[in-house]
Amino acid sequence: MKNKGFTLVELIIVIAIISVLATLAFMSFSTETAQARDAKRDNDIKVFEDAISTSNSKDKPIRFTKDFVGKTDGGVDRADDSATTTVTEGPDTHVLQSSSGSLKAIRGGYLLPVQTGVFDSGIMQTVANDPKGNPYLVAFVSKTDYLFLASKENPTTKITTAMVKGTFKPGATLDSIREQLTGGASAATTIKVSNPTRFVAGDVVRIDDEYMVVRGYDETLSTLSVVRGYDLDAATGVNISTQAVHNIGADIKLYQPATKGDSLACLIEDIADLATISSDSTGVNTYIGTFAFPGIVGTAGKVCGTNSNSIIDGGTILPYNL
Repeated sequence: MKNKGFTLVELIIVIAIISVLATLAFMSFSTETAQARDAKRDNDIKVFEDAISTSNSKDKPIRFTKDFVGKTDGGVDRADDSATTTVTEGPDTHVLQSSSGSLKAIRGGYLLPVQTGVFDSGIMQTVANDPKGNPYLVAFVSKTDYLFLASKENPTTKITTAMVKGTFKPGATLDSIREQLTGGASAATTIKVSNPTRFVAGDVVRIDDEYMVVRGYDETLSTLSVVRGYDLDAATGVNISTQAVHNIGADIKLYQPATKGDSLACLIEDIADLATISSDSTGVNTYIGTFAFPGIVGTAGKVCGTNSNSIIDGGTILPYNL
């Protein structure tokens, strides 16, 4: 008696079943792998944040200013990112080129890849890269105000989005006043500060119990132009009676960030916008478009350029392949 083999139809069915099972297994594995990479990103950034906390508590240096030397883009001259160049000081001069645009620090920040040398070797000897081999990015405005930037794969939605972690958020102390502010009907609308570039036109800030809206700044004079006595609940938005006297050294806290000012970095999608990102010839930083608060007329000017997006958690895709 002859042994009966599989028919062609049976073989096709078996192969089809195996193919379907293999595809499902691969999709499941891919999802688990993406989740694992995202988990590693969360953990790596937590390690970086712990390193910053340890550095500050032990008074160890964090090299994020112009003294840091590493593998970066050379700024607006578009130097090859494989070269070793010095990070340039200031938000208008330090730009990192990415795979689909350019990343630029705002609010007077410093933007750089997280590499060995940023942290003291006694705090962190080696620095992890993203699971796909790229460096993480960090934007600092001070040793305690910073954001780490990475890309999250989101295997459920299949849409890559920004992962933004750090201390910069509403409630952050941006600066302190350097001279007493008058109150009442004679309230001053110009504030002397140390770091005016930390502010964005349209920010709502708080000094003691008074809210103000930032209209712009003069970097040369280190001053902010503000609308005083902003009433968060009033229909007009302005309440003159709340304009109080504030003493030297009073903190200026961020209450509500301006549009495109809710991060420490933005993505410039068009390289031509690099020509438009600096302050005007008078040193007064104004911003593209208008900001509108009840009873307050906005002004036009710049944040990063006409074709740019601020980097917010879960929002704009952050391409960080340097």
